[in-house]
Amino acid sequence: RARETKSYTILLSCMEVYNESGYDLLCQQGPTPIEEWPKIIVSEDVQGNLHLKNLSVHEARSEAEALDMLFLGNANRAVSATPANQASSRSHCIFTIQLEQRDLLASGEASHVMRSSKPP
Repeated sequence: RARETKSYTILLSCMEVYNESGYDLLCQQGPTPIEEWPKIIVSEDVQGNLHLKNLSVHEARSEAEALDMLFLGNANRAVSATPANQASSRSHCIFTIQLEQRDLLASGEASHVMRSSKPP
């Protein structure tokens, strides 16, 4: 049997853009209205990379965990009736999947990130 040579990590985030503000749909805020949740703050560093403050990132260890996070994010979206749609989200949802690959060392430990679907 061949020895595993790679290790993979799947990281997920889910945000909503509602009324020109961003909100983390995976943070647990209970029954608090979304407008009172901490807003996601977008900033840019000197290299031009965007950073999202207040956006949580969660590791998914299985397909079921990833789907649970997708469903949780969707359940936390702001919904209100409009004349054309009784359950309109009136928002945009961004569900991000980041895949990281590492080489496994002879000791079984994972090396630094070798490849990432998102720049570090």
